[in-house]
Amino acid sequence: MPLEAVLLSSWLPVHADLEEWTRLTGQLRLLRATLELEADMMPARRHGAVLWGTCVSGTMVGLAWGWREVRPNVVALEDPMSVSSNVILSNKLQGLVGTAQGEADRR
Repeated sequence: MPLEAVLLSSWLPVHADLEEWTRLTGQLRLLRATLELEADMMPARRHGAVLWGTCVSGTMVGLAWGWREVRPNVVALEDPMSVSSNVILSNKLQGLVGTAQGEADRR
């Protein structure tokens, strides 16, 4: 787990409606980025992690993920299933988004 995700895990969870989250994403700023080289590969490949965040009503909201250079000057998410966030999304009509609770609320 990248250090950025560890930092993010210490932040308080924040509940946000989908509409509110859409608005908040425009306020996200790069807070931290790491860059490392895999010198054992030729040419050396880069990898690292980023932490994007913003402050909402005095509480930090953020997203973090690792990335890896897949060929020179082309990067991709290191693991698309491990994007970290302290945001708990909900939909006014359907409850929590992307969770078993949200699915149960819809039934």
